[in-house]
Amino acid sequence: MLAIHIGSPKTGTTAIQGVLKGNSGLLAERGYHYVQAGRTNISHNSLVKPLLKGRAEETLCAIRNEVAAHPAATHVISSEVFFQPAVAQRLADGLVGVNKPIKIVVYLRRPDQYAEAMYKQKVKNGRIDPDPEQFLSTFLPQLS
Repeated sequence: MLAIHIGSPKTGTTAIQGVLKGNSGLLAERGYHYVQAGRTNISHNSLVKPLLKGRAEETLCAIRNEVAAHPAATHVISSEVFFQPAVAQRLADGLVGVNKPIKIVVYLRRPDQYAEAMYKQKVKNGRIDPDPEQFLSTFLPQLS
């Protein structure tokens, strides 16, 4: 099986990716393989731009080959950016030919919890001023 982990922002995706990368040996002993192709550091986020620009075939081929090289394993790829519909569609199209069932695992937050988490993150990182009303006036339309 190939599991595609899609975590919407602020759902613990980075923590999951860190566990997958940091425990690859232990996971391999149990039949799980965190795909290296298309991954820089802990996530497959670097695959997104080439997917959107139609320049990901080499990496997608490498993913297909890596999955084929470990036929007994359950393989995992993971990115919070796969959450974007255009990215997800191009990824799905590019993985046609993987001779394994594909399972999509998605983590979501309720919109109100997501908005609160994004506000706190942006304030913490100094990307916005601590003004919740201003933030919500621009952020809420994006949720629909």
